[in-house]
Amino acid sequence: MDDVPTFTAFVQNILGVAVALSFTLKDRANCNGFYDAAGLAALDQAQLAFMQNCCDQALQDIANDESVTLPDIEIPKFTSDNYDDFMAKFLTIVSRTKGVHGISIHYLVCEADVNFNDIHPT
Repeated sequence: MDDVPTFTAFVQNILGVAVALSFTLKDRANCNGFYDAAGLAALDQAQLAFMQNCCDQALQDIANDESVTLPDIEIPKFTSDNYDDFMAKFLTIVSRTKGVHGISIHYLVCEADVNFNDIHPT
């Protein structure tokens, strides 16, 4: 490759794919969902591009999280008279809280008014 800009773009693309693949493999390791050899061999350009987009978005999310300062929210003591106010503030705090892998833990709270003894689809 005699064309330096073309070669530079080629190297940047290869490095981007390597970073995206590494990012995806680390993410899969967190949930014990590794690719096997056949799965890795079967990855195509569209899947690698998708991985690159996910990696880029995650890096942007990290940068955004680090650049934002959210106001403090004081949660009132829960009483029989302040359910709505308490829940609104509590859910705001929960949705701001990140778990071990940087994901909001809001999914832990079910806001649906349902019978919890029933079987629900996942």
